[in-house]
Amino acid sequence: MAVLQTKGVLEIPYKGKLFEKPDGKYEVNHTLPTSEEASIDKVLGPAYHKIFAKELKKLSKTRGKEILKAMAATEKSILKKQDMVEAEMKKFVEVANSSIKQGLRSFEFELQRLAEACIEKAYALIEKKIKRKLIRKKVVVALKITGLVLITLAAAAIVIAASAVSGGALGVVIAGAIATGIMALVKSGKIINSEMKSYGSHLAKVTADADKIDKAIAYAEKKATKKNFAKLNPKEKAKLLMAKNSAGTHTKSLKKNLETAEAKIYLVQRKLKGEESTIAEATKNADKLKKEGAGPASTELAKLEKQIAAAEYYSKAFNKDIADFKAAKAAALAALDKLEKTGEWPVGRFGKLFAKFRDHETRINDLTNTFVIMAKSAATVASKLA
Repeated sequence: MAVLQTKGVLEIPYKGKLFEKPDGKYEVNHTLPTSEEASIDKVLGPAYHKIFAKELKKLSKTRGKEILKAMAATEKSILKKQDMVEAEMKKFVEVANSSIKQGLRSFEFELQRLAEACIEKAYALIEKKIKRKLIRKKVVVALKITGLVLITLAAAAIVIAASAVSGGALGVVIAGAIATGIMALVKSGKIINSEMKSYGSHLAKVTADADKIDKAIAYAEKKATKKNFAKLNPKEKAKLLMAKNSAGTHTKSLKKNLETAEAKIYLVQRKLKGEESTIAEATKNADKLKKEGAGPASTELAKLEKQIAAAEYYSKAFNKDIADFKAAKAAALAALDKLEKTGEWPVGRFGKLFAKFRDHETRINDLTNTFVIMAKSAATVASKLA
């Protein structure tokens, strides 16, 4: 494995006076796969790093704007409230910082997707030069914040805010934090849907493999005649069925597709695990907003709370789906092992079983569609309070 590092800066051109000016410094650590050819590794790393560094600047600029927006909204809200004490100001900053942290979680995931796109471009460039295909391996990145990104009150913040004129501004900041967090969920939802489609395609292949094994066994029985086939001992049955162009041809494919399907569903689970904290934060902020007084946004806030509860339900239900898939995978592998050793196979069972798991895609669609509905409600709440 080769390890590379890219240093970057989130451009946050803050010109206010209430907060410390953030420098936005961060590092991205890349773990690159090692190929079987040292000559390829020698050129792959530099090619990938050059492409990544160029694309990273665009991504950093976008994320920096989001942080600047949170700072500007928080400053504006603080300056609206009369006679604000430091403890109150810290509440505003705390809510805004939770929104920024959610954005940084999305930024890290965006970096991973960017890395995958850049390594693909690097492979394509090298293939063009050497005029042959290369085996792709995955790059993994990790984000490390090294400078000031979160909002920090300036020493003179209370003096500066002394000219505030009106109250009721905390609700605006909370609503903004909810909307920002949920928009991050919507972005994640698109990626989750993409991985689930890939999971579904491999499940279809698993089902097809199981059906082919069923047919291969039926054909072997017919060819040997059922009576003679029944007389074979376990080793003889296994030898006959695992021969080339028989059931054995499809067992390797079934195992491979099972492993790939599990890898895809694991990626979705890992991504959802990260977003559970965003959903929990939205629940907490919605509760804060209700206590603060949502006023004209009360009806929409009630709808939003129901939608957040639905998202939590779908997320928990999907965790059960994963447990069911793992149990089915274990049963399938045990059955394949038995087939290879004894020639016995539960005909017709596994094709239907894995076809059923295609419903997992529907569950995730329901979840990601809920994210979109939540985003609309959160935006409405924020606009009614602005």
